[in-house]
This record gives sequence, C-alpha cells and structure tokens, in this order.
Amino acid sequence: MNDAHDYLTEVEARADAATDGPWDCEDCEGDIQVNAGTARTEWKNGVGRSASSWRVDDRILEYEVESWDEGEDAQDDQMRRNAEFIAHSRADVPRMTAALRAMLDLAEWHETKAEKARLYPGADAPAAMEKAAQVHDDAARRIRRTITEKLEVRDEH
Repeated sequence: MNDAHDYLTEVEARADAATDGPWDCEDCEGDIQVNAGTARTEWKNGVGRSASSWRVDDRILEYEVESWDEGEDAQDDQMRRNAEFIAHSRADVPRMTAALRAMLDLAEWHETKAEKARLYPGADAPAAMEKAAQVHDDAARRIRRTITEKLEVRDEH
C-alpha cells in the first residue's frame, strides 16, 4: 500500500497517459461513443473535420446499444451513464488530484507551523505557543487522516 503522495502520482501518470481532453459523450441511434472532445467540438463549431474523418485515436469508447432512447432498456441506460462518467473523468480526475495535493500541502503547512511554535516558544507565553502547536498538529492530523482513509492508502507521515 502506498502513501497518499505516491498514490496521487500513480493516478496522475494514468491521467497523463490517456488521450488529451476534453472528452465528450455522444448517444446517437443505438451507438454510444466517448470521443476526444477536440475533434467533435471543432466539428460542432464548424472549424474541424467531419465525424467520418476523425482519427482513430479520437475514439475513446464505443458501445452499441439495442435501444435508441433512454428509458427503453435498463442495461443500455446504465451504459449511457457509464459513458457519461468516463467522458467526464478526463477533466474530473486532474481537478480532484490537484485538490487533494493542495490539502496535503495544507497539512504540511500546519505541521511546519507546529514545529516553529515548539522551536520558538517565546519566553512570555510558552503554554500559548504549545497550545498553538497542538492546534496545528491536530489540523494536520485530521487532514491527513481524512485523505488517507478516503484514498484507502497508508499515512507515511
């Protein structure tokens, strides 16, 4: 089991290796597709290639469904929802990993503040500085515990 930083690095590497985004989901006449959004967006805006000329690497996923309309077949509807999830994950995953890294940075900031409070306790108020250090330690611990529990990784800190 990795720590949170290692896990996020692995997730970011997978995201970086995937086809560039944005991705887009299309549900048309029994065919569900997730495509690299750049080609489709350009085509919709009248500046790019037609759908028949899209490069093979523009296609992320294609799934043929029996029903043409939502609500006719439960399995097809689930595939439509899966395709939407996959299409949105291209933008969602980098945003979420960045947010988690920012939270880990915040935990490190609190840890640094706690260390400094203990190193320079001040002659007039050592108890107050220790209390401040404890507050920062507690905040850092809560942040790290929440992240490691949700990511199901171990806390190496």
